[in-house]
Amino acid sequence: MKMNKEKYNDQNPQDIPKDENILNEAILSWSEGNRYLEKLIRISIKNNIKTFACCAGHEGKTSHPYISFKADEKSLGILLDVFKIMYEDLNEIFSVSFSFDREYNTIITITLNYENRNEKFEKITSIIEYDIKYGKNALSEEKKKHKEEIDTILKIYEAITKKRIKVFMSFGDIKNTGSNGIYIHFNEKDNTIEPIIKDMFEFQSKADIPEHNFYQIVYYLNGYDLNHLKILLERIER
Repeated sequence: MKMNKEKYNDQNPQDIPKDENILNEAILSWSEGNRYLEKLIRISIKNNIKTFACCAGHEGKTSHPYISFKADEKSLGILLDVFKIMYEDLNEIFSVSFSFDREYNTIITITLNYENRNEKFEKITSIIEYDIKYGKNALSEEKKKHKEEIDTILKIYEAITKKRIKVFMSFGDIKNTGSNGIYIHFNEKDNTIEPIIKDMFEFQSKADIPEHNFYQIVYYLNGYDLNHLKILLERIER
C-alpha cells in the first residue's frame, strides 16, 4: 500500500479510523516505519488500549522515541503495570511519566533512548500481551529493587487524581545529566500543586503558550530518593 506520510500527522493514535484499510495506513504512518512500534500500536488497538501519541525517534535529533497511553477504567491496571515494570528500567530508558487533567484523565508515557528503543517497544508489547492473557502481570511484583519507590509514586498519583490536580509528572534522566530527577509542570490557572512543591523543587521556567491560552509552569528536582517522594506524598495528602 502506498502511504500518504502527511495524511495522519495532525492526528493522534487515539483517533482510530473504523475502516480496516485506512486504519492500517494510519498505523504505518504513526509508527514511522518502526516495526516494533507498529506491533505495539496494533496490539494496543486490538485490546482497546488507547494510544495517545507516539514517536519512533530520529537519530541525531533531540526528539526521543516514546509512546503515550490514555488510560480508562478498563486499561488502567495494565498501564500501571507498564509504568511499574518500565520504572525498573530507568537506567536504560529516558523517563516514565503520568499526567492528569479533567479532559483526558490519565495519560501514561514511556520515553526511551534511541539506541535501545526497539528492545523497549518490544518489552512494553510483551507486558500488555501478558496482562491480556493472564489478567495480572507477575513481572510487576517480581522485581523488588524499586518496589517502595514505585508504591510511593502510585500513592502520589492516587492523591493527585483524588484531588483532581491537573499536573504532568515525569521520573528519569529529564535533563540528560546522567542522574535521575523529577520534572513537574502544570497550568498556572490550575496551580493547586505550586505551594506544595515550590520550596522543594527548583523553579525552571514559565512559558506563555498562546495557542492553548495558558501559562506553563515547570519545576525540577535534580536527583531524588525515596525520602523526597515520601515528603511530596505527605504534602499532597494534606
